[in-house]
Amino acid sequence: MIYGGKTDNCHPKYKFPDDWVIDHTESHWSTAPSMVRYARSVLIPFIQKKRLELEMSETQLAVVIFDTYRAQRYNDELHKLLKDNFIEFVYVPASCTSELQPLDADGGPNFMFKKL
Repeated sequence: MIYGGKTDNCHPKYKFPDDWVIDHTESHWSTAPSMVRYARSVLIPFIQKKRLELEMSETQLAVVIFDTYRAQRYNDELHKLLKDNFIEFVYVPASCTSELQPLDADGGPNFMFKKL
């Protein structure tokens, strides 16, 4: 969850579940640094856990799907971090998120929320 603000003071006082990651950026939009923090705190641990559960090698390639938002696309630090952890990344072409990104495509969980 990303809140808008410059310090942790912008975070709500609500006690979120321990496995939630609460972050902030000045604009409340993802930034290159916030994407790196997301990869370190959510994405990589999740993939490592799945590899263990599935009895796969630590070097088994994983794939993440991003849209073309600049925080993901123009982020050398993120790209290196993912590659160092045997994670490949692909991009949904611009203006195709609703058709090709699994969580946003027709019938996916985000598709239903967007209709509300």
